[in-house]
Amino acid sequence: MKILHLPSFARFAAVIIAVGAKSSRGLGLTGESGTGVIGGVDLLRAVSLGEDLEMGREIVVIGGGNVAYDVARSVVRQIAFETARTAARLSETANVHLVSLEGEEEMPADTIEIVEGDEEGIRRSNGWGPTEVVRSEKGEVTGVAFRKCLRVYDDERKFSPIYDDNEKRIIPCDTVLLAVGQAPALSFLEDGGQDVERMRGDWLKVDPLSLQTTAKGVFVAGDLAHGTRLLIDAVASGKAAARSVYRYLTGETLEHELVKTHVVLDRYRRERGYESIRRVEVPTIEPSERLEHPETSSRSGMARRSDARSITLLGLRGYTGF
Repeated sequence: MKILHLPSFARFAAVIIAVGAKSSRGLGLTGESGTGVIGGVDLLRAVSLGEDLEMGREIVVIGGGNVAYDVARSVVRQIAFETARTAARLSETANVHLVSLEGEEEMPADTIEIVEGDEEGIRRSNGWGPTEVVRSEKGEVTGVAFRKCLRVYDDERKFSPIYDDNEKRIIPCDTVLLAVGQAPALSFLEDGGQDVERMRGDWLKVDPLSLQTTAKGVFVAGDLAHGTRLLIDAVASGKAAARSVYRYLTGETLEHELVKTHVVLDRYRRERGYESIRRVEVPTIEPSERLEHPETSSRSGMARRSDARSITLLGLRGYTGF
């Protein structure tokens, strides 16, 4: 993909920047820069594109969210099915060890990810914060140093970790995968975008209502507007940014209306007794078979009946999606 660098925003009446947060965020640890340390998002992108990866046999994944488990489980599954060429390079991976700052009950990852990750052989250590990527004299990664984390959040649920420096450990490894958040890549602003003020790192200073930056006529949408959220949030912010641009260019407010409609499907009939159909858990195949055949569907007829029940109930409650 070729990125065109705009010489200046000045030749446009208005600009919306919606480049997302597609880069892995680092931790600034001693020894973090260099070979053997890979961003989790970067790894997943490489896997998706079928790019070659140099991976070791002992891997430590730092993080406790869904992306961390995507990374860890992708490695355990040898990158799976449609990326077989990349998977072949990971076939000799021996151990994957996921280390989370949070305790098991506080981990932001979905419970199903944690459970299935445990089933698939991912080693997990909770309540440890990294302090250094340990390297040999030749610069090769030999491990990660951690200290015990006693608390992650304060009484107001703000991020305020407390550590015990008397309890430390080093987990040996030759590859470190960082899955501790994402950040935007805004190097293109260095050419003609110096008036776009930044707050911290590569995040921009943005008016939360208009989504306008500190630069005249420059707006944002998506992750740059609200941080990393869901696709539906990005769509909503894109529409909000478009309305702000319209107001900026014309001086008029573009009002939006919510239109509701009820369409009767003549041939649609609900299953008898749909209200009493209990929600069921999606069945999963055995971990060994799951790893060997990651493309195998685990959906059952019972699960699909439960889905139909949920969709019907959502319809009765007037769910609109926005």
